[in-house]
Amino acid sequence: MEYKKMLAEIDFSKDLIGFFEDKNLCIINESLLDGTFGLSRDILFDKRILFNNDSLIDSFLLNAKAYNLNNEFFILLSNIIRNDFQEAISNKSNNEILDFEETLEKESPFYSGIPVSKEMFVGRKDSIHKILRNFPHIFKGQTRHFFLTGDRRMGKTSLIDFIGEYMKSYGVVSVYISNKGNDSVEFLAYEIVEGLIDELTLPDESLKTKIVDFFQDHVESVEFKGTKIKLTVDKNLSVSFKEDFINHLKSIYDEFGMDKKGILIVVDDINGLSNSEEFVHWYKRMADTIQVSHINLPVYFLLAGYPEKFYNLTRLDESFGSIFAYDNLDRLSNMEVLEFFESSFGEKSMLIDKDALFYMILFSQGQPLMMQELGESVFWECPNGHIDKYIAIRGIINAANVLASRQIKYTLNILSEDDKAIFKSLISDGKFFFNSSDICDEGFLESMFDLSLIEVSKKEDYDFCFKNTLVFIYFWVEAIQGLIEK
Repeated sequence: MEYKKMLAEIDFSKDLIGFFEDKNLCIINESLLDGTFGLSRDILFDKRILFNNDSLIDSFLLNAKAYNLNNEFFILLSNIIRNDFQEAISNKSNNEILDFEETLEKESPFYSGIPVSKEMFVGRKDSIHKILRNFPHIFKGQTRHFFLTGDRRMGKTSLIDFIGEYMKSYGVVSVYISNKGNDSVEFLAYEIVEGLIDELTLPDESLKTKIVDFFQDHVESVEFKGTKIKLTVDKNLSVSFKEDFINHLKSIYDEFGMDKKGILIVVDDINGLSNSEEFVHWYKRMADTIQVSHINLPVYFLLAGYPEKFYNLTRLDESFGSIFAYDNLDRLSNMEVLEFFESSFGEKSMLIDKDALFYMILFSQGQPLMMQELGESVFWECPNGHIDKYIAIRGIINAANVLASRQIKYTLNILSEDDKAIFKSLISDGKFFFNSSDICDEGFLESMFDLSLIEVSKKEDYDFCFKNTLVFIYFWVEAIQGLIEK
C-alpha cells in the first residue's frame, strides 16, 4: 500500500493506480514497479527499484508481461500522453514571452552541440572510475592504454574533456587529437608530436630556436597561431615521427615535460583508421616495445571511436584488444538523466514538477544530445522559473524539431514517405522494442538495417529495437502530434 501512496503523489499516475486495482493488483510490488512511473523522491532514490537504462515504457512492459497488461496498459498510457500533449499545444498561446532585455539577462546552463563543462558534467561515474583507476600507474612512470567506445552523440568527447580537465589539478597535461577523416598513421604520429610540444611549452621566440635545435634542423618553420604551435617539418622527420615514435615521445617529455606527473594523449574519432592493418601493427609494436623494454614513459593513451570500429581493429589482430582497458558508453540511466535536469535547472533556481520530470526523462531516452536540446528548449520556454508538464512537453516538441533540422536531417531526407508512415505507426505507443510481425513491409527492415536505424534486440520476446535513438524520439513526437490532429 505504501507504493500506492507514493504513486498517488503524481497526478500523472492516478489513472494507473485505478488500472492496477481493476486488475486486482492492490499491492504494487517491487518487481512490477521496477523501472516505471514512480517519480516521487522516495521511489527514485530507493536503490531497490532504481530505474535501469531501458525506456521507461519498455522497462515497465517487460515486468508487466506476466500480468497480461500489455495492450490495455499501452492504450491507457497513450491516452494520458496524448491528452497532455494536446493541452500543452492548446495552452501555448497563454505562455509568457520574455522581452529583449530579459532574454539578454538569461544564460542557459545547457551545452547544445558542444562538450559539457567540467562543472556541469553529470553521470558516467562508472566510466570515469574505469578510466581514472589507471592513473596511479602513470604517476609511477608506466604507460597505459584505454579504448572508449560509444555510438554517435553518446557523449564520448564530453567525457574525454571532463577527464582532461579533472586531471589538470594532478599535474597531468592533456593532448587532444581529433582524428576525424584521417586514415594516415604518419599524419597521426605527427599530430601527436606537434600536440605534445604545444601543450608542454609556452609560445615565445626563444622556443622557436629551441625546437629547431631539438630536431636538428629538420624543422622548416615554427609558427605561433594564437597560443598554438604549428610545425612544418621535412619528409625525413615526418617519417621518423611514425617509425621512431616512442623515442620522440620520450625525448619530448624529458626535454619539455619533466615538471608534469603524466601525459594524457587522447585520439578521438579513431574510426578512419579502423580498417588499417598498418595502424594495428604500428600501435601494437609501440605498446609491446614500451612494455618489454621497461621504458619510463608516463603516458596514458585514450582512444575513442564507435563500437564496431573497435571490433574491426580486433578482427585485424585479436591481440590488439588485449592492450586496452575498455568501456562502452550506452544511454544514460534514467537516474542520471534526472540528476542532470535537477542539477542544471537547480543552478538557475528553477523548480521542476514531478510529472514534468517524468516527461523529460521519458523523451530524453538517456541520449545526451537530446538531454541538452530538451533542456535548452525547456529553459527558454519557461519565463517564470517553474516548469510544469506543459512547458516540458512544449520543450520536447521544440527539441524534436531541432533534431529534424540539424542532427537527423540527412536521415529524414533519404527516408520515403512510406518509411516515415511505418515509423510513426510503429512508435505511436512509445515502444522501443518490436517484432517482425509488427511490420507488414518486408523491405522496410532491410532498408532500416542498412541505414543503422534499427538493430537486433538483445531482449527476450523482441526481434528488433531502435539503434538511432534520436530518430526514435523524433518519430514518437510526430506520431503523437499526428494522432492529436486526427
